[in-house]
Amino acid sequence: MFEGHDTTAVAITWALFLLGSNPEHQEKVHEELEEVFGNSDAPITVKDLPQLKYLDRVIKETLRLFPSVPVITRLLTEDVKLGRRHNVQVNPFKTDDNIIYKFN
Repeated sequence: MFEGHDTTAVAITWALFLLGSNPEHQEKVHEELEEVFGNSDAPITVKDLPQLKYLDRVIKETLRLFPSVPVITRLLTEDVKLGRRHNVQVNPFKTDDNIIYKFN
């Protein structure tokens, strides 16, 4: 998604955790999969995905609750002049490499 920062495995892990924690939603996903695929051994194709509306909602809710990339930091290579009313967040770990030692 963003230069290799995306972690699909983590998103899948959170989705499985949420489904395991909410059996009623897990059952709805299971029913939807049974309805769309049944006992078919045919491979899933891109054309099948629009039929999985509830699973799509589960995935979107998972990413809303546990975003794969909550923040992306960048290192500027040249000065940038911002206009008025801009919010700038400063990451202390990016401004001071030895900050971890200051907490011990």
